Amino acid sequence: MNTYCRLLRTRNASSGSAFYPDYERSARNRWSLPLCDLPRCCINGRQIVGCDALAKFRPVKFRLPEEMSQENTCKLSAWTSGTLPSMLRYILDRGASEMTAVDWNLIFDNWGIKSVAPTDKSKQAYVLSAEQHAAVIDADIAPSLERPATPITVVTPLSPYRQTVISSFYNAKRSAKASREPEPRMGRELIRVWLQVNDAVLIGNIGQTLYAIKIDSVENMTTAEVMQEIARRSPHSMVLALALEAAAGPVRKDVIRSEFARNPYVVAAALHRAQNTCEMPGCVAKLFERDDGSSYLEAHHIIPLSEKGLDSLDNVAALCPHCHRQQHHSRDRVALRMQLKNYIESVF
Repeated sequence: MNTYCRLLRTRNASSGSAFYPDYERSARNRWSLPLCDLPRCCINGRQIVGCDALAKFRPVKFRLPEEMSQENTCKLSAWTSGTLPSMLRYILDRGASEMTAVDWNLIFDNWGIKSVAPTDKSKQAYVLSAEQHAAVIDADIAPSLERPATPITVVTPLSPYRQTVISSFYNAKRSAKASREPEPRMGRELIRVWLQVNDAVLIGNIGQTLYAIKIDSVENMTTAEVMQEIARRSPHSMVLALALEAAAGPVRKDVIRSEFARNPYVVAAALHRAQNTCEMPGCVAKLFERDDGSSYLEAHHIIPLSEKGLDSLDNVAALCPHCHRQQHHSRDRVALRMQLKNYIESVF
């Protein structure tokens, strides 16, 4: 889990209010925070910017001491009209988008990231940030004047078990004498079921389609990988329109990547063991031949190398392209893995 989420997950089990037992508090609201808990993107030289004029707190700046203690902590002085938990939440929301490798500007027309506050969940009304509000408005979704508010569909492209959630968009009710503007909120399933306290969530739009993505779900993903998932789960009409707008000439890019070295003798031995047949039990796919007359098969590590699987003959199977893709992308891939594993162990 990303550092900014771990910091906010320390909560009081009885009252639900935030507290920070690992941080030392002294006079004048001075706190001691582990340096590793601070969002890296907020560190500018030896200065950490906490809040700006757009926040509901006075601008606050923190200075890192010239020498760090052995405990690797830094003393941060905070003189603000708000509470430390609220101030930290603001800092961490700003850091969330910088702690991933995804360039959200290449994906969305408008977007914003905000953490779910305890009051969002308890009131079942998610208060939008200014950037998120702009995304909803640009998606041509107007605040509902009805109560209960009119349902809207939000696409959740990185959620493993559901492609959309039902939400609503409305402004909080304020009395005529209230000094504050009504807060834009989203309700229904989005906040009641899908979001949990301290989830950092991105809300953005592509045209008139509104998206919600939990930041934790894009850890270790690239911009291209996120775009592929969004394209796969988006409305066909929108995907077709964007495809028709795309330039015909491909853009060349340089790629630097790290991958596991595979033993060619293990691969060759698995293909020889298969004797031109797919080793997945029950496979009925028709194989095609290579130029040398052999059937085309692909070597597959049953337990992936990325999961500490071995590059050994008892962990490699020769599969047809169809069964190989099933092992990686099928909804039943866990059961299929066990089926293949048991078969290879029986013939090895």
